[in-house]
Amino acid sequence: MAEFPATLEDRAKLGRFPQELALVLISGPPRSGKNRAGSCLARYLRADHFALSDHLKRQTHKHYGLAEDTPILQFESRKDTPSREFDGLTPREAYIDYSERVIKPQFGTGFLGELACKRIEENSLVERISIVSGVGFLDEVLPLVNSASPRRTFHIALEYPAGECPGIRDSRECLDLTPLGVKTATLVNEECDAFIHEFNRVAVN
Repeated sequence: MAEFPATLEDRAKLGRFPQELALVLISGPPRSGKNRAGSCLARYLRADHFALSDHLKRQTHKHYGLAEDTPILQFESRKDTPSREFDGLTPREAYIDYSERVIKPQFGTGFLGELACKRIEENSLVERISIVSGVGFLDEVLPLVNSASPRRTFHIALEYPAGECPGIRDSRECLDLTPLGVKTATLVNEECDAFIHEFNRVAVN
């Protein structure tokens, strides 16, 4: 896979938008490939990729008495399978329940976004792009957009390939960030090189 130019000067050769890019937000329905798209794009952009739910998952694991070194993606392959580790809930259900019952009432609806702002600001200081996957609530996204600024933010709204629909629902919303001045593109994440090609088509031009 071709690599994205690392410096602002090199990015300028591709046009104004990539030169100014600081933040990529990836939203989408369950199993649309948000983490996979983020990882793929991070390799290409030499960016820092993390999920907005990382902190939530750590705290949920702790709440259920799992080991502190439990990997964040430990349950990724069986997110929708009832699990004894979560007292019979699916991991997805456990994360949502902990968010709605503990995180939001105690810390506010925008807490996870506010928590991520420091990382985005640190990346910006070294001209490193931040890629945040799994965004789905406007209250969480606003701090991120304000930190990077709307003109330096790009939103990828993933959708399922034609004919596919797992039928799984969660509590996240269908984000529309265009009223904030954030450039948005709807993409399908099927294969990494094809996804990068589509990203370049909609983001660079």
